[in-house]
Amino acid sequence: YRQRGNLTKFDQSGKPNNEFQPAITGGNDIGLDGRINQVMDLPNGKVLVTGNFQTLNGDLRGFLVRLNADGSLDYSFAFGYQHGTYYGRSFAVQQSGKIIVAGNFTVGSYSNIMRLNANGSIDNTFAILPAASYNKVLVDSNDNIYVMEPTKIYKPDPNGNPLPGFPIIASSGETFLGIESLGNKLVLGGTFTSVKGQARKNLAVINEDGSIGSFSTTSATGSGSFGVKTDGTIILNQSTYAKAFAPEGTPGPTPALGTVRCIFVDKQCRTIIAGDGALTAYGISRPSIIRLNCDLTVDDTFQ
Repeated sequence: YRQRGNLTKFDQSGKPNNEFQPAITGGNDIGLDGRINQVMDLPNGKVLVTGNFQTLNGDLRGFLVRLNADGSLDYSFAFGYQHGTYYGRSFAVQQSGKIIVAGNFTVGSYSNIMRLNANGSIDNTFAILPAASYNKVLVDSNDNIYVMEPTKIYKPDPNGNPLPGFPIIASSGETFLGIESLGNKLVLGGTFTSVKGQARKNLAVINEDGSIGSFSTTSATGSGSFGVKTDGTIILNQSTYAKAFAPEGTPGPTPALGTVRCIFVDKQCRTIIAGDGALTAYGISRPSIIRLNCDLTVDDTFQ
């Protein structure tokens, strides 16, 4: 997906999917009436979208909407809370189909984080977490839940109750910026010099029990944008380039140059890097989006 003036879906070769025609027009940033923060394909072919918006093509829908496969609005999705200052930052989908969404809102007893049933109705069985400025919620392949705010990471059980070993708390003056899963572990990025008393510079791996993994590097600049490959390689956004780090933390190749905005590793181990303007990898240039094979060579099939 690409979020520039509208919401566009690309096929596996990098060409726009003309069958995806979301009813998203007008507005000031992109499409709706505000900013889109996250988009996800669901297993049933539908698309979940959250951000800082309240309407979709003039239809009041709140800050979380579900689209059909063709981009039309899915009216069967029950969520529809509207408020001028409410917005969604992040969401994650559990194996049950339930949706955990984080942002800035108050809905019933929930402040800034809540869980919805698969049909969009509020799941009142989810425990009430402390009200905080949550930036990211993540569910890994083992259905573990992680919730990040700028200075804490929580790991609740499947129903929102706290688990031992968490929260992980940032040292004074330091900030957590991003989390991604690595099997049953968690990769943490930010601007920090230590995690749980162990020296770690801006990147760390958290084990399932909350202990600190062996990954260590002194070459990472602070960033919340990175992709994680299944072998443990981390591709980190370094603002003007992307940098690979081996599973133990040794700096590797620089697979892309340019103004990098977002990095994602797909299920086929391919790395998608998006940025402002042209991106260059190993002398090959692409406009705004470049895809790398599992070995970090340029994927010539994506143009």
